[in-house]
Amino acid sequence: MSIDDLARSAAQDLRDTAAGTFDVNGGLARIPVASRRRTIAQQGSVLAMIVLVLIVGALAVRPHLGAAPEPVDSRTPTPSVSGPTPVPPPTGPFDVMVLQGTTVVALDGSGTVRWSRDLKGSGLKAANLPSTYVSTAGWLSTDNPGPHSRTSMAGDSMSLLDLQHPSTPPRTIEGYVDQHAWSPDGRLLVVMMATVDNPEARSVVIDPTTGSMRTLPLSRPPGGGPDPVWAANSTGLLYMDESNRPSAVTPIDGSPLRPGVPALWFRSSRYIAAGGSWIAQGACNPCGPLETEAGDSQTLRVSDSGGTATTWYAHDLAPLRLVDTSLTADGNAAWLLLTNTTGAPAVTLARADATRHTRAISSTPVDSPPSNGWGIIANSPDDAMLIAASVTSPDTAKTATFTEYVLHPDGRRGLHLDGSFVGWVPSSVVDQLP
Repeated sequence: MSIDDLARSAAQDLRDTAAGTFDVNGGLARIPVASRRRTIAQQGSVLAMIVLVLIVGALAVRPHLGAAPEPVDSRTPTPSVSGPTPVPPPTGPFDVMVLQGTTVVALDGSGTVRWSRDLKGSGLKAANLPSTYVSTAGWLSTDNPGPHSRTSMAGDSMSLLDLQHPSTPPRTIEGYVDQHAWSPDGRLLVVMMATVDNPEARSVVIDPTTGSMRTLPLSRPPGGGPDPVWAANSTGLLYMDESNRPSAVTPIDGSPLRPGVPALWFRSSRYIAAGGSWIAQGACNPCGPLETEAGDSQTLRVSDSGGTATTWYAHDLAPLRLVDTSLTADGNAAWLLLTNTTGAPAVTLARADATRHTRAISSTPVDSPPSNGWGIIANSPDDAMLIAASVTSPDTAKTATFTEYVLHPDGRRGLHLDGSFVGWVPSSVVDQLP
């Protein structure tokens, strides 16, 4: 079984906020963000469970306030949850949302606190907060795993809290939580949902304000998790063809597939770009679900929509070791995460493109080399910041130490993040949070 398979299997049993999957090159294998942090703590040895999960996680099913969703005939388009009208994606600057204990904090790129709220008394359980993720509109989601197994799914749920209206109690969605992703406009949530009555995971779009839900009749998101990826205009989800190539968009109103790959919105690092290109070879933690090439992990190759791959990087910054890669928002370049093999431990951020122009941007000292690898957790939508994490755990430990950093493509030295990354929110929205 491959490391990606191990990661996906672990993600099925635990969910979003603690796992950490590592590849043999010292990178973190992909799964949703918060999940990367909990699975190691619950699964025991990192050797037994090599996972880091990038956040995308939910599954859920029936809100307490409302009836279960009606079965959907896949042959008949269904009405839209909110309409397929394109919505421009939010623009920067963005603040980094961080969970510190029971407090959610908004930081600017320099680490200055701009807003905070203690979630005690909000109706959320403190033990479940590590799975928190915050949308660009200020909605907060968190998983509430039940005491039973995934096969029974009894007791599992998700909570949705509106940070814009602190007096409003959280909405509870019952069901097994697998993967989820907020829309770019932050107002809809897509979940991979299963229930006792309908155990087959399916894509469901939830309006957190009303609790209304709509099952998508056609859904093939990437990843073994899987990893729901939104179109940047919030109209639908990326659809993978039978060859595991990006090919279309599943509209959120249940209408027929729209061929082509538009600009995309990733909750995690980016591995597919507008037009359908993808990372085909190299140290790319999320790329296992794609039709990738075997070969040297220190050589980055990017494939176009037709499957023709071009080399973007090949040992150009050796002896630095490439451990993870993420495409820029426009897909015209890639961010490279590298570690040094000699001297004081440090992590380097670099940039490469199709012209084989590669440059190191910044080097950030770290306390000690992690025992289990590095990974890019997320890119800000405007490419102004990246979140990277190192994971350290003794072979026999039941917990792992995740150390997260804000890296700056403008050349500034990285910033150690005090807490766990839980999302990007436009500074203009943070300014309006009570």
